Amino acid sequence: PKKSGVKPLSEPKEVDLHIGQLVDSFAHLSNYEMLQIQLDKVRVEMDLARAEKRSRLIFIHGHGTGKLKKELLKLLSQYTKIEVYDASYRKYNGGATEVSLR
Repeated sequence: PKKSGVKPLSEPKEVDLHIGQLVDSFAHLSNYEMLQIQLDKVRVEMDLARAEKRSRLIFIHGHGTGKLKKELLKLLSQYTKIEVYDASYRKYNGGATEVSLR
């Protein structure tokens, strides 16, 4: 395959998955609906990262019950050519997951 000459963007893009960052109002949404909105955002950002030739993404999920992180990891396990690990504890205090795209 021919190389496009586009260098991968090395600075990781931070994606805040807190529901308040994704929708204006969420009082009317069920927990399931909120989770689906958050996971849809992950799918969109993963596709965009590939299109933009990004090398790293950081999904900020916070702590909460751990449900979002669990579902995030389950979703990411369906992708190929990626590595997933906890983002910098010092910077995110354990509330973020980093994805390295190959």
